[in-house]
Amino acid sequence: MKPLFLNPLILILLVISFTQGFAANYYISQESGDDSRSKKEAQNPDTPWRSIDKINALFNYLKPGDAILFKRGEVFYGTLHISASGTITSPIKIGAYGSGAKPIITSLKTVKGWKSLGNGIYESTNSFDAKTVEVVLINGEIHELGRYPNSDVTDEGYLQIESVKGSNMLSSSALGGSPNWNGGEVVIKKNQWVIDTHQISSHSGNQVKFNGNISSYPVRKEYGFFIQNHIKTLDTFGEWYFNSSTKKINIYFGKSKPSSMKVEVSTLDNLLTKDYRDTDIVIENLNFKGVNSDAIQLKGGKNIRILDSEIKF
Repeated sequence: MKPLFLNPLILILLVISFTQGFAANYYISQESGDDSRSKKEAQNPDTPWRSIDKINALFNYLKPGDAILFKRGEVFYGTLHISASGTITSPIKIGAYGSGAKPIITSLKTVKGWKSLGNGIYESTNSFDAKTVEVVLINGEIHELGRYPNSDVTDEGYLQIESVKGSNMLSSSALGGSPNWNGGEVVIKKNQWVIDTHQISSHSGNQVKFNGNISSYPVRKEYGFFIQNHIKTLDTFGEWYFNSSTKKINIYFGKSKPSSMKVEVSTLDNLLTKDYRDTDIVIENLNFKGVNSDAIQLKGGKNIRILDSEIKF
């Protein structure tokens, strides 16, 4: 009797079919989800999970061909951390389901209330668990970190360095004793292609002393600098300062009423990361919005595709 041999192409198709046959979709909805549901329940769009934290705890159990699907028209807070690999024919998928706008993955949090500090400056009544804030939106529009001088004045808001002492001190007659910029940051143009930010350790008269160890580029006489990240810089609508001690945001509203505006601040460094060796992943139909560093951070791996997605702020 003749031995039975299958065509190699049929074998490949059978393997693909077998793999995809066991693939599962997991659904997430901020509005109707519940993280206490089972894996089986979460495979039904009518009984989804709720949070990114739940998904992150699941990734180690995902198989090639599995998909994580976020409900369209909804907003999800957190950093999605991928720790699973697909295959070339059956990638892990991160995407959307339902109808409407792309689901939003964000680190933005909304200010809940305001306290007046006088002179048009307000402080948030709620604090934010963040190391730093890099993005502030007022009614959906991005606004500048407060600075002195403002960027719309002479020389694009740069003051001239008149003298330099060592690697950590500069002088300028444009500075006075008041306001005192101690605790803020000095942003120094070192040459035509390098701008460094240094923490100010002391300010006296026309001299500013700062941490000079963060950069190998020297400070140069006649180049420019400005001051930022200090509450005394706030004098134009929308300028802001994040107090890293109180974890509260300060904004200059002038005569406008902050209670009539939606203010959002970024609180996380990334919105999507992945483990170094993970491969064969498709990210599609998502909107990544509002983050302090890299919205999507990919290191290592291969065959990572990002399709039909948006990155804002």
